[in-house]
Amino acid sequence: MSVSFMLFLEILKLFLMCAMGFGIVKAGILKSSDSGPLSAIALYIVCPCVYLNAYQADYDPVQARSLLVTFIAAVIIVSVCLIICTLLSRPLHLSDVEVTSAAYSNAGNMIIPIISSMLGEEWVFYTTALVTVQMFFFWTHMASVFSGKFDLKKILTNVNMISVFAAVLLYLFRIRIPATLLGALRSTGSMIGPLSMIITGMLLANVDFREVFSRKRAWLVAALRLLILPLLLLPLFILICRVSGMADSHLIMMIVFLGSSSAGASTVVQMARLYHHDAEYAGALNVMTTMLCIFTMPLMVGIYNYFLPV
Repeated sequence: MSVSFMLFLEILKLFLMCAMGFGIVKAGILKSSDSGPLSAIALYIVCPCVYLNAYQADYDPVQARSLLVTFIAAVIIVSVCLIICTLLSRPLHLSDVEVTSAAYSNAGNMIIPIISSMLGEEWVFYTTALVTVQMFFFWTHMASVFSGKFDLKKILTNVNMISVFAAVLLYLFRIRIPATLLGALRSTGSMIGPLSMIITGMLLANVDFREVFSRKRAWLVAALRLLILPLLLLPLFILICRVSGMADSHLIMMIVFLGSSSAGASTVVQMARLYHHDAEYAGALNVMTTMLCIFTMPLMVGIYNYFLPV
């Protein structure tokens, strides 16, 4: 099965989940504003379960070194995206929602199922680096942008930050979570994709799609997220592959590149809803980039494989 077709199937699943949230609001069962409590559940319960479950793998020194390199690469990649988008925000008059939608990718929801289908469950381990690094920036940079303040104590005591640090320590010290508890964490964490898209669909029930797709600014954000940033990042991936010295570096970096080329992060929608920003516009940008990435992601992977054949 080709990468393009697998991408299509995964994106189609996301749209069907989104349609459920859209339909439940249009049917009058719930209101768009009812997505607020669901956003809190996704951010404060489901996400921590994802992080704790992701690192419950058998410790391997070679794998741990490769993960460390991947972490460093992810920090560089996310930082570069933020710097570029922040620098462009003033001349392009980008709003906070537009900057974060362009800078952060939907790596967790989109890439994990794709990598699992393409390469197998054992390769999903490397997707955790980009997901974890982005999560750290979500609760430092993004939360500060949307809340208007930087509260270090609140950041460090956030359940997501605690769960990530705990997950990494458990992995490094080879501590396994009891099977029953791990099963509960895995089941709850598996809700992240469906729940995020249902929330997005509920928000989109009040969006005028004709108005959104007629916005030149929305197309600008989509171009930044799906084309411009991945192409600007490509030389960094080439450099990391050449100097890292890790086994399967081209394949591991392709996983990270695929994640950094995906649609805008659905967490932007949840965070905007939580802090009373323009969540409807954030949801529209999320769906727009998700629709377009079915064409752009295969293109980006094709370009990557041209320079760094796997």
